[in-house]
Amino acid sequence: MKRLILLVSLALVCGVACKKEKAPLLNQPENNNNGDNNSNGENNTVGPNNTTGDNNTNNQPPLQIIEADPSRNYTGTVTTFAGSGAVAEFIHDVNLAECEALFECVDNASVLFLISSLRVATVGDCARAFNARRPPSVAQDAADAGLTTFDATMADSCLSEITSASCPMLPFSTGNSLALHDSCKSALTGAGDGGTDCDGTWECGEDLYCGRFATDCLGLCNSISSLQRTCNETTCDFDQRCSFEDSTCGPLGDVSASCFSSTECAGGLSCAGGECRELTLVDEGSSCDAEYLCRPGTVCNGSNCVLLGTVGDSCEHATECDWSAQCQGGSCADSRGAVACQRDNECGSANCYNSTCVAAGGTCYDL
Repeated sequence: MKRLILLVSLALVCGVACKKEKAPLLNQPENNNNGDNNSNGENNTVGPNNTTGDNNTNNQPPLQIIEADPSRNYTGTVTTFAGSGAVAEFIHDVNLAECEALFECVDNASVLFLISSLRVATVGDCARAFNARRPPSVAQDAADAGLTTFDATMADSCLSEITSASCPMLPFSTGNSLALHDSCKSALTGAGDGGTDCDGTWECGEDLYCGRFATDCLGLCNSISSLQRTCNETTCDFDQRCSFEDSTCGPLGDVSASCFSSTECAGGLSCAGGECRELTLVDEGSSCDAEYLCRPGTVCNGSNCVLLGTVGDSCEHATECDWSAQCQGGSCADSRGAVACQRDNECGSANCYNSTCVAAGGTCYDL
């Protein structure tokens, strides 16, 4: 059983509120058969008993550490989320559970591409990024405003379902667990119909998730079927692919099976040259391509694996800085404030609006 660790809240404070904004969609499955790491990045300290190797050197501002309830063991036993901040605490736990699930599946090429696109090195980095991009406080505000209903009896089952999800499902479910896992749908359910404005999936009804397009401030509730593959008018399960031979849903491809992306290949395989091939994880300084993939904490710069840079480190490409920074003038600059941007992945909040990084969730405003 994966051991969940401490969670951290990153508070985003608004001085001048403008119009409402939606938390960005975190997961976009890698669709790449040329071996390049996806740079469409998505979107925190863990505490004293951290065993994830999370040694943060990001020079980040002090963060409030919230200790997880030690009785909450995520084994399916019903526990109690109580008090005025129960929803925020639950979203903290969802964010961390998704990160722990990802790092348990680093031998899956699609998951590895997703971790690379998130630009995170450890579970702790991942949790920090998710809390910045899917703020628990925004979910709590939605609950307080009556925009979502929380069922505390289903919360523990939801977390267990997240941490036990199959590796092939993670590129699709990460960021959308509240819409894709059965118990999570019941744990936090919104009233929004398809096409309704939203700040997060918690505001959308059953079988809907909140997705934001790059040029929009608000998100929209969308059907989860849009996340799945269609095959001859049939929707495939997340651990299936559409067969090239007979256009039916079938098992993920074995070695030498034809593919367009690594999401179509079985565990331990990567899509390279249009077919599923065995992948090899390589370290800093090693050559990298579609078959030789960089370990978390490093990124392929086109030819070699280089360490993810933190604020102040040198860089040549946007993907060489971690989630909290963007490459400016040859060095990684802090991107967690109101800095200029062109794309979501240039912002620590993963939310670029009107060419400026803005907070994720609540309002569209300069940080």
